[in-house]
Amino acid sequence: MRVFLNNKEAAFVGRGTNIWSNIHVCDVARAFLVIVEHALKLKNITEDGQNTQRDGFDNFYFTGAGEHAWGPVVQEIARAMYQRGLLKTSATKSVPIEYDRILSYASGSTSRVKSTRLRALGWTPKEKNIMDTIDEDVDASLEMMKSNIKPNF
Repeated sequence: MRVFLNNKEAAFVGRGTNIWSNIHVCDVARAFLVIVEHALKLKNITEDGQNTQRDGFDNFYFTGAGEHAWGPVVQEIARAMYQRGLLKTSATKSVPIEYDRILSYASGSTSRVKSTRLRALGWTPKEKNIMDTIDEDVDASLEMMKSNIKPNF
């Protein structure tokens, strides 16, 4: 949003077809609980003397509830920002990757994960998907900006 405010327009890199996995923070919190419970079970097995040697990658758990292409997400953000009087139009535009460093990392790249191992432990996402939370996310971002809270990139 800060990029859109600074440039006075909502934009995405390329065709807006780059895909990212997404997840609600509450689903991430539940995933941590499932992983901790699983780790405690493994610890108990180790204390009982059973061999639990695993591959190093067994310690990686990906969280993903769904996927989105950046074009439609930016369109929804632009709509929400326009409705709040933050942009002069709800129109979006395609820009080259050099347009903005932060924007290039997000809508100019693809990042996909599958939470296969986590789901095997019984975890499932329960929260709304990204498209259903755009309005509340825009409002929360505005509050952060008013408080001068900036992301660390």
